[in-house]
Amino acid sequence: MANEVIPEALRRRYIDSFPGKCAAFDAVIEQLNGADVEAAVGFGAKLRDLAHKLAGSAGMYGFDDLGHLAREIVHAIDAGAGTAVLGGLAQNLVERLAGAHAALEI
Repeated sequence: MANEVIPEALRRRYIDSFPGKCAAFDAVIEQLNGADVEAAVGFGAKLRDLAHKLAGSAGMYGFDDLGHLAREIVHAIDAGAGTAVLGGLAQNLVERLAGAHAALEI
């Protein structure tokens, strides 16, 4: 599907989902920052799930940079990165999502 043209209405709906994606990432970042080691594992799994979904969909809609950032988070979690690194990567992704949404608002 990556080679197919996505109808503008679907792309617009995807772009409109960015604020919700930001909120979901922000919630996990907040939980991750205040978590003890045991709880951080669960929040890391939530972060991985969110990032994995975004990594899979972003490129189809023409947002390769967002997909790349999301894959970085997945790879960092899989490599055992600490909460500070994960929080920084996730915050960068949130800022890019918000910036893309703002730039593309009609």
